[in-house]
Amino acid sequence: MAKIKPPCAECDKNCCNGIRFDSVLIYPHEVARLRKLGAKIERDIPFSQMSMVIKDGCMFLKEGRCSIYRKRPLSCQTFDCRPDHERYE
Repeated sequence: MAKIKPPCAECDKNCCNGIRFDSVLIYPHEVARLRKLGAKIERDIPFSQMSMVIKDGCMFLKEGRCSIYRKRPLSCQTFDCRPDHERYE
């Protein structure tokens, strides 16, 4: 069995820098809080979901770290950033 690394242990920041994703799903209860922090929020019309735009990199990624780590969206909190081959073992 593979040893599981702690979250963000060897982070390449591809989930935050716009390489892997261009937006992050956010939940209705997060919209006001993230807008207050300055996030750009868009509604995905076909699916009626709200998302935070990160296509040019997340505005909260500062010096390689999340500047709102304790207030980051639930999607960010639960994202498993391990490489595919490790996640599916």
